[in-house]
Amino acid sequence: MLDRLLQPDMTLGNPMQDKAYYGGAGAGADLSKDASVKDFYFIQKFSAKAFDTRQFDARDFWQGEFKFVTRDANVKTDAAAEKLYATKAAPVKDAREAGKSYATDNRAYATREAPERGKTSQNHLEEIYKGKEEMNIDEVRDLLNKPKL
Repeated sequence: MLDRLLQPDMTLGNPMQDKAYYGGAGAGADLSKDASVKDFYFIQKFSAKAFDTRQFDARDFWQGEFKFVTRDANVKTDAAAEKLYATKAAPVKDAREAGKSYATDNRAYATREAPERGKTSQNHLEEIYKGKEEMNIDEVRDLLNKPKL
């Protein structure tokens, strides 16, 4: 393979390489002549509206720094604003319910069994907690209100 690449056989060739592409036998394309072409003609199917324009010159354009005149504000001082006035403490009324107490610690809540069984997830929970004692509502409240350490 290396011999073929370095020393190719130049006698081999394609039998079609001597044939002309244009015209008859031996009459190839004459590249020395200029080609005759026609002008391109385009039909414009719309007409764009023309608008009159004017040139605007910026003769008085100034790009310097703008410095505004600043003055101190005319502030009137009020002599009465600096005076101090004596105040006294007003008594605070107690709320109507201030003396009442409510029993909130040992309330009895109504409990009942659920009339219907839950989905398969309920069965899974029952298997996990099988053999554990049921909690009443007060125990659940204590459990939920207990801060985590």
